[in-house]
Amino acid sequence: MSVIDKDLGWKKILLSMRKMDAKAVKVGIQSGDKTSDGKEDLAYVASLHEFGSPGGKIPERSFIRTAIDSNERKIDSLFDKLALKILSGSVSVRGALDVMGLAVTGMIQEQITDGDYVPLAPATIRRKKNNSDKPLIDTGHMFQSVRHVIEDK
Repeated sequence: MSVIDKDLGWKKILLSMRKMDAKAVKVGIQSGDKTSDGKEDLAYVASLHEFGSPGGKIPERSFIRTAIDSNERKIDSLFDKLALKILSGSVSVRGALDVMGLAVTGMIQEQITDGDYVPLAPATIRRKKNNSDKPLIDTGHMFQSVRHVIEDK
């Protein structure tokens, strides 16, 4: 009696899982991006809004964490669907991460425009180029700068 070891796809699944584990998608304001006037690090400015400034002059207006937290089920569901597509070979790891990155980018941008935030101070409204009382939107640069990058872990 002999034993025959037939690979019914396990090696392919392991290879796909290793490829998935080797990559990461980062969504948000990326390090190195500058404000619209080019004077400041946009990721730093975004962090001041996300967490509030140390002295409290800028209140917390979380647009990244809130977008992620309020869309957790959608993100998890999309991840599960994309993982299955990777394992079946119908989409590449990079393609799946692009889909995930674009979806989460949209969620963050929607939070920027539709979020319920602490109102702006009257002096801030007067200083803004568009004279709007909407927090996080002045020139639209931060909104447009939300993007994803795919990196090796």
